[in-house]
Amino acid sequence: MAVKKNKNTIKQSARKAGSLGVYKKFVEKKLSHLTPYLQGVAMGDFSKKIKISKEEDEFTELAVSINIMIEDLQEAKKEVNKKTQLHGEIIENMTDGVYMVGLKDVKIKYANSKFENMFGYEPGEMIGKHASIVNAPTDKDPQEIAKEIMGVIKKTGKWQGEVNNIKKDGTSFWSRVNVSVFDHLVYGKVLIAIHADITEKKKVEEKLKNIYNLSQDFICIANKKGYFEYVNPAMFKKMGYSEKEMLSKPFLDFIHPEDHHKNDKEVAN
Repeated sequence: MAVKKNKNTIKQSARKAGSLGVYKKFVEKKLSHLTPYLQGVAMGDFSKKIKISKEEDEFTELAVSINIMIEDLQEAKKEVNKKTQLHGEIIENMTDGVYMVGLKDVKIKYANSKFENMFGYEPGEMIGKHASIVNAPTDKDPQEIAKEIMGVIKKTGKWQGEVNNIKKDGTSFWSRVNVSVFDHLVYGKVLIAIHADITEKKKVEEKLKNIYNLSQDFICIANKKGYFEYVNPAMFKKMGYSEKEMLSKPFLDFIHPEDHHKNDKEVAN
């Protein structure tokens, strides 16, 4: 509804009202009529529009402006809902467990069905709980572990690693976790964490480690940076070093200088 240029002004309305006291009540009545709609907008409810009065004054113009704003917000909400629904469908159908945690309160805002099943919770049961409920107790408190991870995330915006998790029934299992920060349309800054169950992988690694530890042959694993990641007991004991010493120095320190060139050829190949 367009408001005519010769609309009544507030002063004209005041004259019609006859006195300041009466006009004050007149203004309060007008504003009280608008209040429920503004409260609805503030709560995210854009379903109701203001019925426009035939009176042509500043309050009518304000009501028209609010209705235009409500229409714009309705369209924006539809777009947000479409995007949220699409993202939700993608996450819900992922093969890995995914959950969303508020960056400020560290409470779970969302968990897909795979994540809920992985941890043995009913649909929606994890919502509102502190993220530390997924961390298995070790020599550190679960909340302390969560605090350390959060510290890294706040500095770098991401974190990845292997975590010993715990199900609702107390069963522990291992997950490979990737966490990143994301700006959510509703919750603001959140953490998106993707959990992949690697329990079987850890069992195989443990069996291999036992075999390596019992072997009398030298067995080691080195990385591209030139450091050992693993040395078996036979190796560090026979060489006269502690395991810690061998893992803290470049592996070339343990090779005779005359044989460095042989090692360089092997690395190159």
